[in-house]
Amino acid sequence: MSTQFFCGVDLAKHHFSLHAVDDHGKVILHKSVSRAKLLATLANMPTMCIGIEACSGAHYWAREFNKLGHDTRIMAAKYVGPYRTKGKNDLNDAVAICDAVQRPNSRFIPVKSPERQAILATHRVREHWVNERTALINRIRALLAEFGIIIPTGRAAIHREVPLILEAVENGLPDIARAVVADCFDHLQTLNQRIADTEQCFDMVTKASPNAQRILNVRGIGPQTATAIIATIGKG
Repeated sequence: MSTQFFCGVDLAKHHFSLHAVDDHGKVILHKSVSRAKLLATLANMPTMCIGIEACSGAHYWAREFNKLGHDTRIMAAKYVGPYRTKGKNDLNDAVAICDAVQRPNSRFIPVKSPERQAILATHRVREHWVNERTALINRIRALLAEFGIIIPTGRAAIHREVPLILEAVENGLPDIARAVVADCFDHLQTLNQRIADTEQCFDMVTKASPNAQRILNVRGIGPQTATAIIATIGKG
């Protein structure tokens, strides 16, 4: 029976810590390398089961390691913590990751393709813009309320009433406040366009994906939910 090898890689921005063992626990690698030398180091190692913690860049590095012939598995930090028996530092973290990736009770996160990552990134950015838009609308309402100008509830009311308020010279709104509200309203329109652009992106992805098309057959699901599902669930 051929020997199996396991490796834990503690990911970072510039320096990476590696700890690798064979299936008898013999250490075959225990060192830190620079970002520039990471792939070259792993390319010279036998095929290994590599464990990494879920973090920024984990899916990218998993894909790169897999290109070298390794089997890379991404783990949540909660599965690594119990195997950290020494003080927390990068090399000790690599040892803990190496131990955790060998355990049958560990659960792994499927490695995502760049395309699926891009879809999820678009969802996160859209969510940020929606939250920013809500906060901006509340800010506009509060600014105008300070001068006795009340806008009815609802986003549509903001878009309907604010242009009229800005044009009305007799409403007692000081010029400085008028300029601030105008700037806020301009930014609101920019956010509306950015959110609309992401929704157009979701429409395009849905039309190009047979899986997303099938999900659309479920009542109440649109392109936004369909793209989130296909990007989150499954492999590749």
